[in-house]
Parts: sequence; structure tokens; C-alpha cells
Amino acid sequence: MAKVKIAIVGGGSYMWMPTFLRDIAVTQDLAGSKVFLDDINPEALKLTTSLGQKIVKDTGANISIQAAQDKEEALDGADFVILTISTGGLETMRNDIEIPKKYGIYQPVGDTCGPGGISRALRNIPVVVEIAKIMETMCPDAYLMNYTNPLSTLTRAVRSETKIKSIGFCHELFGTMDLLKRIFDVEDESRFDLEVFGVNHLPWIVSLQLDGKDAFPRLNGFIEEHKCFGGDEKLSDPTQAVFYGDNSVKFKLFKAFGALPAAGDRHVCEFFPYFLTEKSRWAEAYGVKLTPIEYRYRWLENDKKRIENMLAGREMTNMTRSREAAASFISAMANSRNEKHIVNIPNELTIQGMPFDAILELFGYVSGRGVEGVPISQSPAAVMEILNYHIMIHELTVLAAVTGDRKIALQAFMLDPLMREFDDVEKMMNELLEANKEFLPQFFS
Repeated sequence: MAKVKIAIVGGGSYMWMPTFLRDIAVTQDLAGSKVFLDDINPEALKLTTSLGQKIVKDTGANISIQAAQDKEEALDGADFVILTISTGGLETMRNDIEIPKKYGIYQPVGDTCGPGGISRALRNIPVVVEIAKIMETMCPDAYLMNYTNPLSTLTRAVRSETKIKSIGFCHELFGTMDLLKRIFDVEDESRFDLEVFGVNHLPWIVSLQLDGKDAFPRLNGFIEEHKCFGGDEKLSDPTQAVFYGDNSVKFKLFKAFGALPAAGDRHVCEFFPYFLTEKSRWAEAYGVKLTPIEYRYRWLENDKKRIENMLAGREMTNMTRSREAAASFISAMANSRNEKHIVNIPNELTIQGMPFDAILELFGYVSGRGVEGVPISQSPAAVMEILNYHIMIHELTVLAAVTGDRKIALQAFMLDPLMREFDDVEKMMNELLEANKEFLPQFFS
């Protein structure tokens, strides 16, 4: 059993900490490890630290969880650093959603692509790169495990600007696998064999086998017969309905391209110009719902209340390890155990025909030696072109964020498929930059 130091920057996250701290606590071969939480919100940090210590007590885990006095204490000598931050919080995200809306651009999420995703990246990249530069001094050999959006561009920026090994993690594939299990009436996910590649929030399943047989023809038959799948009519909380739809976006793309997008439709539709239109009532016709910022405030408050209820004993803490990769990845690395995870890593030579340095979401073999991407047997040309297009936007966004060059930033906005009117793009970009001026000194010096 390996004893490691884990630093969680953004350790006051009400959403992530119940899961990460529980997963670490119940991972037995991390016994003796130390977890340091760092956050700029002292109230949130106190609450999540208390929860972590309660989890340790309830599970009898041999780990320690404590709040760090500052980022340097958290990072000093760390073996793994988990990142869960949001520069500027929900009010800056309000700008990402509402300013583009004034120009006729509606975004269900707005945290990955679209003008909201680019704006969020411009805010987050300098902060994340600065954290990585501190790591170069305090823990140069540590892995930066990024859960912060936009995940592709942030992971790429760290790799581009520092020597830190950054890897992105996302759980969207799990939801698609749950969908496929329901469609095929399968309980044991191991019966599936699939090949996946893409970028974060737009990974594609390019090959799907069930019990050794090609499952795509059966999936196509299901789509023809049922037309849609899922629904939100049974949900009592309308704010949660945004996470459920009929999956018609991914099914339509599957019919067109012969590969299945493996993320929620509310993310997938933002990568294309033809779903979020007035004619489709901003994708409502495809079962996609928009996410008002007020919903996010409600989710935040609900997550906080959940932690308070756990601490007060009004709600039981689930002590079963989740499907999130963080604890399992750390354990495999630290104990030199081979595992397979969905990861966001540099392409290098894994997928032919895609940029060497591009951050791709695909399966990777994890061991004490590092992470090695899993190649695919086929790569549909049209899918690769879609991905390469977005990878170019990623590159421009990273370059703009680190240089403060408005011309390069404008090129990134211009290329995004959600843009409507040529003459509006620069106006909208300047309005977004001005609204986030506090967090974008590189553009105002």
C-alpha cells in the first residue's frame, strides 16, 4: 500500500468533495495517505474538511484530511493534485450565458465551447497555469488531475506552458454507457467492448461490440423503432430536468456519421451550428433544455445543504466508491497497478491524422509508469474533421489566454460554430472581456 499526499485545489467544492473524499477513504491501498484541501472560500473549506473528517471517522479509514493554510502548504510535496475550481464563480458564468444571449446565441451549458466556453477558458487558463507553475517548484513530479471546465483547453494550457503532467477526467461517458445498457437490456457493462476518441464533451464511440458482435446495427434498429429514448416527465424537480432528454441529438449524429457521441446532448449540441436555432426553439425540439444561472445557484445550495445534513446525521453518507476515476487512478499509479480509464491526454502518436499535442478524450492504460492512450481500429474521416476543427479553436483559445492578444481571441470566437452574425462577434467578445475584466488583466495591460 502506497502512502501519498493528495492536494485538492478547489477543496471547498460542495459538488465534488463528498464523492472524492469518500472514494479516497474507502480505497484501502491508499491507507496512510494525507489529503490537504485548499480553497479561497473559507466557509466552504471548513464545511468540506469537516465532512472529510467525518467520513474518515465513519469508515475507520487510515488517512488524514485537513484544510491547508494556503496553496503552498497544500502543494508542497504533493504526489497528486486534483483541480476543481471556477474562476469568478457563478456570476462570471452568468456573463458567459447572458451576454451571448443578447446576440441570439443560446447555450444549454456554456462551459466548454461556444462563446461561453471560450470566455470561461480565458478566465481559467491563467489561474490554472499559475497553479501549475507553483507545482513546478513545490511538487514537480506530481500529476495535475483536472476536473475543471473547459477541460480540454485547461489541460492543454498546462501541458503547453509548464512541465507539469496534466490529465483531464470527465464522467460523461458513464451516462452514455448507462443509456446503452438500458437500450440493450444489459446489466453487466463488461459485456460491451468499445473504442472511443474525441475531445472533452464530444467523445465518439466509433466501435461498439456486445458479446463480441457489432452492436451498431442493433442500435440503429432501436433508433428506427423508438425514435427517441428517455424523458424527464417523471422528475419532481424541474431544475434537474436539464440533465435528461430523449438523446435525439446523439442519435441523429449517429445516423449521419456512423459513430455515437458519448456525452449528454446538452453538451454535444453546442459543438454544432444546427441544433441551437430559433427554428428548433433553441434545441428544445431535440429534447435539450437550457440551464438558467438560477438553476445553478439552486444546485449549489442543494449540494451545500446535503453536506450540512450529512454532518448533522440527517442524511446517510454513501460509503460505496463511485465511478469517478480520481481515487482509482491515484491508487493504480501509486501502487503500480494496471487499469483502464477514460482520460484526456495529449494525442502524441495514439490517433493518426490528429495533432500530436492535441488533448484527446480516449481510453488510457494507467500504471506506475504513467498513462498510455489506447489506439482505435477505425477513425471516421468526417468525425476527425469535426474534432480537428474544434482542436484549432482550443489552440487559439490557449494562445489568446496566455498572451492577452485580442486578435487571436477574436479568431477563436469567429471560428466557433455557434456564432450568428459576423459583425456581432467582436462586439460580443469585447463585452465579455469587459464584464470579466477583473479576471483578465492580460487583455487590459
